Amino acid sequence: MAPPLEIAAAADDASTGDTFSLLKQTLDLDISFSPRRVTGKTILDIVPDTEKLTKIFLNARQLKPTRIQIEGQTAKFNYSNLHQRMTLYPGTGIGQYHYAKDRIKRHVDEGEDELVIHMPDSISIRKVKPEDVGQPADTPGDFYAPLKVIIEYILDDFRDALHFVGVEDGDSRFPHAYTRNSPFPGMASCLFPCIDDGETRTQFDMSIRYPRTVGDALSKTSAPSSATSRGEKADSVMADADDDAADLSEEEKAMEMQVICSGILTDDVSTVLVTATSQTDPW
Repeated sequence: MAPPLEIAAAADDASTGDTFSLLKQTLDLDISFSPRRVTGKTILDIVPDTEKLTKIFLNARQLKPTRIQIEGQTAKFNYSNLHQRMTLYPGTGIGQYHYAKDRIKRHVDEGEDELVIHMPDSISIRKVKPEDVGQPADTPGDFYAPLKVIIEYILDDFRDALHFVGVEDGDSRFPHAYTRNSPFPGMASCLFPCIDDGETRTQFDMSIRYPRTVGDALSKTSAPSSATSRGEKADSVMADADDDAADLSEEEKAMEMQVICSGILTDDVSTVLVTATSQTDPW
């Protein structure tokens, strides 16, 4: 397999040898409008730079990792939600200014890790030939077999990256969600764990699952209203829609929702599931 045009490199930690290169990342998002919730799963294909890889450092903010596996083995992890620590609670006054200053300084200095995944003891780093990782046979240096890291997570506390419209009380706009980009790091990692430094790029495969119609999106019972497989449409649950959709006509409720992605569309499976591939950061 030929390597991507540009391989994203993880931050260097010379003390432990915890360095790796990211070959490819796959992202599956299951989006619910009512309630607002994203169930996510991302798969990272990484190549260790040394045989001493013991920890994998990734950026992740505002989301909640639920399960992480490396090569099929459950991995322990530490997660520090930087956005949660930046929250200023009601009643915070000038007397607590030093707390806010300290929290902001942590972000500026980038002195704290976000998601740290510990390599299971049962996994060993194997040396391979250069051609096994898409390099010419005469390439000097040591090469190691790729590892597959699977991260499952949920996102139900939205601040950055993904924004919902038309789902709150009093918001009469048609329901939709959109992502917001930024020239600075820290935006993509609010939607999925990744290397989020604002500069590196890698190949992405993305699939998005969402309610079939506007009526489904506004229904409180619309959680199962997404596709159950790549080739099937979900049954509409408009008959169970609650008062949130009361102001919509039957024709408006039946309007099918769509996904619009930047990048190269490789496969449109159905109106409920769209798969897109982008050679650049999709956000």
